Amino acid sequence: MVRIGIVDDEQRARDQIRAAVERYGSEHGVDLQVDTFTCAGSYLADAEHYYDILFLDIDMPGMSGMELAQTIRLTNRSMVLIFCTNLQQFAVNGYEVSALGFLVKPIDWYPFCLYLKRALHAVARERSLRAQGGKRILVKDGSTAHMVDVSDLVYVEVRKHKLLYLVEDRASGGEATFQARGSMRDAAAELVAFGFARCSASYLVNLSRVTAVSSMNVQLGARSVPIGRAFKDDFKRELARYLATREWGPLQQ
Repeated sequence: MVRIGIVDDEQRARDQIRAAVERYGSEHGVDLQVDTFTCAGSYLADAEHYYDILFLDIDMPGMSGMELAQTIRLTNRSMVLIFCTNLQQFAVNGYEVSALGFLVKPIDWYPFCLYLKRALHAVARERSLRAQGGKRILVKDGSTAHMVDVSDLVYVEVRKHKLLYLVEDRASGGEATFQARGSMRDAAAELVAFGFARCSASYLVNLSRVTAVSSMNVQLGARSVPIGRAFKDDFKRELARYLATREWGPLQQ
C-alpha cells in the first residue's frame, strides 16, 4: 500500500485530486490510501502525518505549501512532493525542496498520470533501499572509522591531498565533515556505482542531491559547488543519464 496525502484549502481541488488518485489505482491495480487536509496546520496536527507522496497546494492561508514543504524537508528527504497550483511563477522554488514537479490546476489526466507514475517509482526505489539496509561506505577519519550511508553523503571534496566527506546528520538535521586519506580517483571508483559524478577536479557530488545546474555551479540544496570547464559536458551527460534511469523530473538549467 502507498499512502498519499493531499493538502489544499479548496474542497473542489481536493476532491478532484482524490478522484484522480483513486481512478489511477483502480485502472493500474495499485493499492493507494488517500487522506486529505484543508491546510498545512491540519496536516502538521496529524500525529501520524507520514505519507509516501504528498500533493501540495502553494497558495493557502497561514502556512503556504512551499513553507510546509520546507518544514517537511527538515526531517524527511524521501517523501515525494508534487505541487498542484495555478501559481506557475513559483515553479523554480520547488527545486529547493526537491519537489518532483508541478501540476497546474485544474488537473489534467495525462500529466497527472505521468507524475503519479514517477512518484510511485520513487517510492518503490526508496522502499527497496530501506529493505537492503541502505548502501554504506567506510570513511576513516584519523583513528575513527565512520560507517556512512551513501544517501547521506552530499559530496566529496579533495583539498591538500585529503578527502573531505560532507555528510548530512539525520538526527540533528545538521552536517558533519569527515577527513580521510586518499585520492579523488579512489573516491570516484568507490562511489560512481552509487550515483556520484565529478563536476570538477575538486568535487565528486551525489547526483540525487543536485537541485540545479548553471554554467558556473552545481546546486546541492542550499550548497553550491563550482563546475569545472573540463568536466562540464561529461557531468551533464552523467546527470541526464542518472535522471533518465530514475525516471525523475527535470532540473533547473
